[in-house]
Amino acid sequence: MKLLNYIKNIWIQNKHLPLSQNDIVWAKRYKNEKERQLLPKGHREGPYIIIRKTKRKIYALCCGGNKSANSNPLFKQKLEKEKYNFIKDGYVYAAKIIKLDDNRIIRKIGTLNSEDISTIYKTIYLINKRYTKVKHFPQRKLEFNIDAGDIVTYKGKLSYIYDSDNDFYYAKHVTEVKKGKKALQINDKKYSFDFTSKIEIPKNSKLELSNFVDSDMQKYIMTQTQKSYTIKPNNLERGKLIFADNNYYYIYGEYQNELLVYKVYLDNEYIEGMYKINIKKGHYYTLFEEYKLKKSPEIKIVRSALEKEMEEIKTLKKEKKTKSQNKTIPKNCMYKDFKPGYIMIETGTLDRYIIIERHGNKIIYALLDDINLCYEHDFESNQIFQFEISEKMNAFKFKKLLEKFNEDESDIV
Repeated sequence: MKLLNYIKNIWIQNKHLPLSQNDIVWAKRYKNEKERQLLPKGHREGPYIIIRKTKRKIYALCCGGNKSANSNPLFKQKLEKEKYNFIKDGYVYAAKIIKLDDNRIIRKIGTLNSEDISTIYKTIYLINKRYTKVKHFPQRKLEFNIDAGDIVTYKGKLSYIYDSDNDFYYAKHVTEVKKGKKALQINDKKYSFDFTSKIEIPKNSKLELSNFVDSDMQKYIMTQTQKSYTIKPNNLERGKLIFADNNYYYIYGEYQNELLVYKVYLDNEYIEGMYKINIKKGHYYTLFEEYKLKKSPEIKIVRSALEKEMEEIKTLKKEKKTKSQNKTIPKNCMYKDFKPGYIMIETGTLDRYIIIERHGNKIIYALLDDINLCYEHDFESNQIFQFEISEKMNAFKFKKLLEKFNEDESDIV
């Protein structure tokens, strides 16, 4: 009880000072002499938080120095010693609000800061939501702001907010779990964090508070986020979801020192016509836009697709290809010289490619030396296309190449 004695001896103030909501007071823990005798010496007085005050009644939360006073971690919230000049950290027990008679109050010893007030309000809100109603505190009184460190439900999914500005909350994907070696215990729940994810949530969005993270856990999450971006270039391979140049990509192949990728979008970037893909049980979207990226240590691996998921993505790509073949060919086509059977040269590398098919302003082409490396380009898109027509392949040779292409098509992504 050194904490309680320290507070009692240091914070000596006039007990007749007017009291307000959020004040910390030193008060008796008993109502009468019989209750007093039942309490051991050193435990008969202690700090309370005035959580609500009316003209005639004072309602308070009990505080103490015992972290394990209740088995449910949500029911007790820490008051850091540095904020209140305590000798050690104290704890507020938020699950029960008591009526505190005037004759029990000995003196005022301090006032909660706005950060801890918000934390206590959030605690009572979550206890009301998950367990039982906390008496003597109307739900309408629980006013708090969503801040960094909060876990919220947004569009039916959990997100951890780590920062914000005037327009957006910046968050990471989290999933509630029952167990797991890397699961983080936050109050009374466990979560798995996608440390490399980044979500922008408009400030005017409808959010529901699901949990909140204390300052120590916030620092730990920040450290884990920084560690998750430290990767080795040789881990960049097919099936990886990566983050590069402020965009997400899915690696479907590689050629020499370049990664062959599809651009990937998050939930808040979804537009009509995108294909939904699963990567390590995370949900993403793509239009199967193809790009090449130079391998680099700066590229960050977000997660790795399961073998089943890689096959599903390959199947979706084939489905998109089939749909594009059935589209009406526009009358006014761009780059009319780029026709099936023609060989193209990439101006930067001098690599040679053969045009396999053309559908309107879209072409499908493959590396001449390895037709399993197949690509698609839309002349109407903004993608860089640095190719020149070299020559037309012999018709018989092109026919044989198409036969081989169709035989191997099941392996093409």
